[in-house]
Amino acid sequence: MTIHTARVTTKTATIEQVKMYLPSNYRAFDVDEEIFIQGFDAAGWTFNDYIVPRLASGMIFLTTECEECTVPYDEHDEGCDACVALKPDVPTGSISHGTHRTVDLLDAFLGFLEMQRPALYDEVLYAGGDAAQAWRLGWLHDDQDVALAAADEWLSEDVWSAMESIAPAGHTFGAHEGDGADFGYWPIDEDED
Repeated sequence: MTIHTARVTTKTATIEQVKMYLPSNYRAFDVDEEIFIQGFDAAGWTFNDYIVPRLASGMIFLTTECEECTVPYDEHDEGCDACVALKPDVPTGSISHGTHRTVDLLDAFLGFLEMQRPALYDEVLYAGGDAAQAWRLGWLHDDQDVALAAADEWLSEDVWSAMESIAPAGHTFGAHEGDGADFGYWPIDEDED
């Protein structure tokens, strides 16, 4: 899935007004007194065919191009200061320590994603289906083999991929070399290449 990013160009719009027009797969947030929306297409709630016309019906207009560098937000990872502000630096180091329990890892990784990349968090929850629903409702327990098997698959595929996708330059996501129960972002050892 592609995460779409756009800036609200209607100066009189408030973040509360923008949020009222968005389905759950899109979020509105402030960056330096500008309102942005970010999210992914799902179940007919698409950026071009739903989000843009829906906001326009309330006289709220968007641009997908950065005002400073004129590159579409979705087409670059670095860009100017304004673009970089949309993707703050991911902290390095430990995220989860001392456990391999699926529920504990999901709590730590998804909590981290929700804070660092809310739109990616929403995308991962959507991809998780029943396993995500069970996690959100607190239904994952050690004695529920079927639910845990689905959650293990979700963790090892979608959640893990999302965590890897936001690894800072020169770092990798995974278990610490000296402690297999310490998960986070660790520097890539240049000597191994």
